[in-house]
Amino acid sequence: MTDEVYEQIFHIDSFLWGYLKDIDNDKLKKICIKNYEKRLSEIETEGRNEDIIIPKTKEINSLILQFKKIIKDKFNKDVKVCEFWTQVHKHNESTLLHNHLNIDSLKESADLACVYYVSVPEKSGKLVLEHYPHRFKAEHWIFPPETGKYIIFSSGIDHRVSKNNSFEPRVSIAINFKFI
Repeated sequence: MTDEVYEQIFHIDSFLWGYLKDIDNDKLKKICIKNYEKRLSEIETEGRNEDIIIPKTKEINSLILQFKKIIKDKFNKDVKVCEFWTQVHKHNESTLLHNHLNIDSLKESADLACVYYVSVPEKSGKLVLEHYPHRFKAEHWIFPPETGKYIIFSSGIDHRVSKNNSFEPRVSIAINFKFI
């Protein structure tokens, strides 16, 4: 793993990705799995039902600080955390198509979405980013997650996670940031 940050351009959208250092993934995985039942929404048909509340720990703070540095280096702007959560996908679980905009208050909406991959077993699902050249056509870019890898993208990009075909849980942490 290196300190390099890679940039990929997807039509007019772009995103950053790379690997974070000095993160205790074993400890993070235990925290995420321990909180599996603590959902942001109890309504099963709502997208936030897929998201799991986790406490702000030393490891989460380390993720936040590393993301803030990457964002500052790339955009020369500071950011604040809007929210963070985990997703733990067990066998056959996936995430529905969504974005991270707050349509009730675009002014307060996050600008950037960040995902960090805590544990990625083989065949446990991929991140799929979608772009719409027009309303009748969707194009996809598939991001291959790996343990220790991250991606940062615009909060308005629609995305989903394909089904976990592994019998081991797939664990990721999402953090939304707003430019200040």
